[in-house]
Amino acid sequence: MALLTSVAALGAESPEDILKELEGLKQANQELAKRIETLETKAAPADKSAVPPGRFDLGGGVTLKLNGDVRVRNEGMNNELDMDTHVDDTLNWTRVRTRLGADVDYQNKVGAFVQLANEFRWGQQSKANSGLTSRDLFVDNAYVRFNFKELWDAPFVFTAGRQDLLAAPELGWRGMYGEGWLLFDGTPFDGSTSIAFDSAKLRFTGIENVTLDLIYGKINDITPGAAYSPASHFTEAVDEDLYALYAITKPVEGLQADFYAMHRNKNWDAAYAGFRDPELQTTVLGGRLSTTKPIMDDYVSWALEGGYQTGSVNSSDGTVGTIPTTTDRMQRDAYAFYTWARLHDAKKDFECLNPMFEARFDFMSGDDPSTNHRYEGWDSFYAEWPKYSELLIFNLYDSFAAWQGGSNPNLGGFTNLWFPSFTLNLTPSFEPFNKEVNFKFGYRYMSADEKNGQGNGRKFGDLYQFKVMYNFAKGLSSHFEYDLFDPGSYFDRSANNAWFARVELMYSF
Repeated sequence: MALLTSVAALGAESPEDILKELEGLKQANQELAKRIETLETKAAPADKSAVPPGRFDLGGGVTLKLNGDVRVRNEGMNNELDMDTHVDDTLNWTRVRTRLGADVDYQNKVGAFVQLANEFRWGQQSKANSGLTSRDLFVDNAYVRFNFKELWDAPFVFTAGRQDLLAAPELGWRGMYGEGWLLFDGTPFDGSTSIAFDSAKLRFTGIENVTLDLIYGKINDITPGAAYSPASHFTEAVDEDLYALYAITKPVEGLQADFYAMHRNKNWDAAYAGFRDPELQTTVLGGRLSTTKPIMDDYVSWALEGGYQTGSVNSSDGTVGTIPTTTDRMQRDAYAFYTWARLHDAKKDFECLNPMFEARFDFMSGDDPSTNHRYEGWDSFYAEWPKYSELLIFNLYDSFAAWQGGSNPNLGGFTNLWFPSFTLNLTPSFEPFNKEVNFKFGYRYMSADEKNGQGNGRKFGDLYQFKVMYNFAKGLSSHFEYDLFDPGSYFDRSANNAWFARVELMYSF
């Protein structure tokens, strides 16, 4: 009846009107067809038997995915250990790391992942036995996962075993929580061979735009000695427990807000050079705000993260040399934050260079030597990786060094620092670069929060950085980086410049 009415109406109109009406009906019909197709797609059950891209069908709903990489690095440094030109400490070594992993999954319900790794080194950091042994091959990852959403329609995913603690594991190390500011590296003394934790993680996804992770980790680590082997950092020497609650939320479009509470239980270390690090009980409360896409007409992106730490520092077992009794046990009272803003070339005014400029500021409180019962030094938790520079790892101040008679096993303890930094990234689009090469130029003006170094000042130094990255092809990349550090008045007046350099070639699949 409706169709007859439409035809009758058309008969009373001019040919031009009839054509317009027909075109309108045609468009309405196309839109209706699309809506029906969308509804049918949503109503249709997911094909559980479909094999996801990149996976092999093993039958019975079981699939397999293989991954791996080969990384070759040549590294060198000068004066990084003591900043003294008069002592010959120019070092050079080559590192070759190989990894092979296998992920087995049953219909996205139950799965397991195992990854073996090896890193062999030549040069000044070579181990005593130059031959390849079973000790050089270790289990980098080995964990199981249960997707309770698919099993029992419950909004949980559980993983347990030796795993990288990441917010988005499918992205590799780039899927870290925030910027890996406090939680990233479970094996900091192995020089980026591995980042895994022995841990369990329960993820809750029952609230829209909210991901909540409950984490427990057990850390057993050791500082590699003269007979270094990549597997050595899995032996029990440091006994630590990690408890964490991490929430990732997206309250509005374009904004991400993270909130977390973490506790670090660091038990007594084995003696190092006859001394021990203190026992630590540290709780941190913090949060992070960041844009997920540029704002202000796509010109600006930004991030802000900060935290407060409380807890105790306990050295009362009498094994830390001649510590005054007034400092055997102290209350931790520390805080830190960072913020950055990036300026993008949204209108492509400089498309030939594709520039991005970043201005950043970091602050980490330091311990005030004049307070006997309070410890104000920031604890970098499980983020002792070289997130600012490889150069800084070996000359960062360890506030417990005096307690250890000058020994310093806690490399990479980012604390007692504040610094503005500026970075310029260029990705040229013209020949021969074609957006496959990225140049990075950086500068950091570094200062100490407290005067507790070898010198009588607060200026930590000037850090100059250069890095170039090149993508040869899919899965094949390389980079070269060079850092130069000019020490300031925080160090001894005789301190000299130090540098670190690296060339890397990496293939992954």
